[in-house]
Amino acid sequence: MNKQLQSDILISPVQKEQDSHILESSNAIASQMHIFFASDDKFAQHLSVAITSIVKNMLSCDRVNFYVLDGGISDKNKKKLSKLESKSASIEYIAIDEKLFAHCPINPQGASIECKHVGLQAYYRYLIPKLKPDLEKVLYLDCDLVANASLNDLWNTELGDNYVGAVEDTYKSAKSQMKIKVDHLFNSGVMLINNKKWVKDKISDLLFENTKLLFDKIVYVDQDVLNYTFRNKIYWLEPRYNLQQNAWFDGQRGAYSDERMEYARSRPVIAHFNGPNKPWDRYYKCRYKHKKLYGVYLRQSPFFLEWIRWNALRFIHLLIHKQRKPEQT
Repeated sequence: MNKQLQSDILISPVQKEQDSHILESSNAIASQMHIFFASDDKFAQHLSVAITSIVKNMLSCDRVNFYVLDGGISDKNKKKLSKLESKSASIEYIAIDEKLFAHCPINPQGASIECKHVGLQAYYRYLIPKLKPDLEKVLYLDCDLVANASLNDLWNTELGDNYVGAVEDTYKSAKSQMKIKVDHLFNSGVMLINNKKWVKDKISDLLFENTKLLFDKIVYVDQDVLNYTFRNKIYWLEPRYNLQQNAWFDGQRGAYSDERMEYARSRPVIAHFNGPNKPWDRYYKCRYKHKKLYGVYLRQSPFFLEWIRWNALRFIHLLIHKQRKPEQT
């Protein structure tokens, strides 16, 4: 085995991998994880798929508290999501006052096309240390991803004195289009947060201050501000913990060797469908090699039957529209 690849594998305590990519570890630590998402009602299905994927891949020693920064999820959808709760997994909804983010830009002038789909919910993570100040560590995840293995190993990563553990953003355009200069740009869709340090250093207030300071320079919305704020206090995680859509093309991968990227591509722990082309609405444009994983976990989620009904109605509507279309002469 290549020595570099061998050393990369040894970074993780995982000893055994099943063909399903559910990681089991003889060194796994019994863990009470605290995982945050931010979602509105439109993204409830994708939130459900993400949570389903985590629950389905939990080790027997894992316990998870999910916290949803709630941008208006309906009671109907919350009832569906409650089906994912168990003795090992709970879901708490935290209502967010969007007035707090009135000065946070969405689709700012010069924003990258990769951010056109991003909503105000992207900034909700600023509030985590104020909402749950007693938690020492939390994991923040975007909704457009799935876990394809236990997050036990990721959760038990030691952050030291760093503010976050994160993976480099591997889009070439991300760094070249930024107006804020950083040596390496991390992707904010997966962040292991040193919440104790965020509380101590009043990071929530600082993030809002830096958003105002950088207002005219922001391109990648919250990600720009987070990178500027934490630029010297980042623990670089292995790319398999946030394998992004362009891992097979366009990547700069400055922080990672080819061997480490190849290992991540073959064994992703978190598959992140970042960018504008998602597997649920632009399937054939989405170039993520593991995009079928979204369907794998959708079929196991509480939203699957509704998804089938919606697509059946959509197909019928298109068929009727096609039949009514006048013939060309």
